[in-house]
Amino acid sequence: MAITLAQAKVTMVDKVDQMVTDEFRRSSQLLDMMMFDDAVAPATGGSTLTYSYTRLKTPSTASGRALNTEYIANQAVREKASTDLKIFG
Repeated sequence: MAITLAQAKVTMVDKVDQMVTDEFRRSSQLLDMMMFDDAVAPATGGSTLTYSYTRLKTPSTASGRALNTEYIANQAVREKASTDLKIFG
């Protein structure tokens, strides 16, 4: 679920984290409006920085068909993927 910095600040327990978040919000209007993915949160009990997601390999397609012919079912092809997140440095 995507959240903003203002929403993230409400759930922070540490006052220092709240002040740092406020500083980012005040210094950049873009960061204040940007949505962030809260999928990995090592500070709140997450043990690793591994992010898993479902990747769409081939989308489902639609096509026309002649009258009185059977419908040809077509499903999207998806695969599970994961990646290890790294802190820039």
